[in-house]
Amino acid sequence: MKSTKTSTKSSTTQKGSGHSHTTSSEATKPSNTKMSKDSITKPNAVINPPKVKAEALTDVFIPLGDTDFDWSKVVITEPATQKFTIKDTGATMSTTSSKAYYPGPNGEQLSIYFQIAKQATWGINGSWDINLAKKDQRPDNMKGFQIGYPLTSLETFKNPTDDEVYTKNTFDTIHKRGVDFVSGECQKIKTLMENGDEETKNPIPTTYGSWLSLRKSKTNAGGFMKPIYALTKSINKETQEKYINKDKPQTAYLKLASAGKGSALKCKTGIYGPGDKEVLPFKYMRFGTEQSILTDVECVLHWEGIYYGAHGDGSPYGSSMKFRIVQMNISPAPRMSSLPTRRMLASNQAVEMDDDDNSDGEGGSDFQNPLIGKSKVDVQQNDDDFDGDDDLKEDENLGEEMAQDDDLKSDEPDAPEVQVEQITVSSKKKNELIKNRKKHA
Repeated sequence: MKSTKTSTKSSTTQKGSGHSHTTSSEATKPSNTKMSKDSITKPNAVINPPKVKAEALTDVFIPLGDTDFDWSKVVITEPATQKFTIKDTGATMSTTSSKAYYPGPNGEQLSIYFQIAKQATWGINGSWDINLAKKDQRPDNMKGFQIGYPLTSLETFKNPTDDEVYTKNTFDTIHKRGVDFVSGECQKIKTLMENGDEETKNPIPTTYGSWLSLRKSKTNAGGFMKPIYALTKSINKETQEKYINKDKPQTAYLKLASAGKGSALKCKTGIYGPGDKEVLPFKYMRFGTEQSILTDVECVLHWEGIYYGAHGDGSPYGSSMKFRIVQMNISPAPRMSSLPTRRMLASNQAVEMDDDDNSDGEGGSDFQNPLIGKSKVDVQQNDDDFDGDDDLKEDENLGEEMAQDDDLKSDEPDAPEVQVEQITVSSKKKNELIKNRKKHA
């Protein structure tokens, strides 16, 4: 992790508490200066080794499958409000959040990075302001990037792998830490108010109101905190009504690190494609007339802390976890096809005749429909309240879409049909044409 700008980086393993996670640090390399001959032969020579700068820890990394990391030791700071000015409009805005960090051995506030299971996703998608209508979402007002991360694959939906179980447990542990912390902060505010403390200031009024209305609930006391993942919605093709689809994997919408907006939007996440080459997110974004890009992703997330505030019109949530994908390996996923991969027929022994086939790029696997064109980016709705499920091309029937053979789907469903006149030539006439052609050759 490039946490600080120094020339050298080293990695150490914390063993004091039995943890196998690693911490990143910055250090100055010791000099490789050779000792002089005199310093070796003279018994009274004083050897002064170069001073090594003390290591400064910057972060802690929890690799996939690490069960030794103690999440209870994570420190969450009190809610703090930051004000900032928007350059384009000059408007002043504020945001309230808490920071999450792991305490280092010398009092360092270590950033928390953790790895999640490799999973298949439908490429990278855009994100927009919470209350922006879907019809108004365009590439020029996009404010970030995100992926819809399913907790399991379709094949492991009922029997998750060890890595998938570990990832879900990690999310659950972090969510519970957040719920417990925010509940404690709200209880402190309530106690101060009941004691008549006139100087009591409530930095999280939206969160407090949501907590207050749900705190006595026996089944949803933590409902003020937006879940990290949830069941997604599908659309009934007959009634066009949305419903919770329990036959699809639960999904987490994870944002990439970015800065700017619209044409000035820049991705800060390190995205590495095949060959470990760094790529831009646009390479794996879907376009209106192109097939969905099914990709395999491996991600490292930064748990930044907790966000306090509204989560869109009508949303019951007053707080949520702040995650960012800081590193991602991405590659096209193998297509799920019903076509055989091996040759089963014997080779075609028929005599080849000139111009009597279409093997020169006019057919076969290299055929490209000349009517196919590109259109604007296929925009994705926000993930708020996990209603952004409609934005994935496979949303209406995720299971069937992934099981379908992508090679058999039309790239351009709206392309006009091309009528081709069929000409039938008798065998006798065909032989005459061939003889005449050879005669004039």
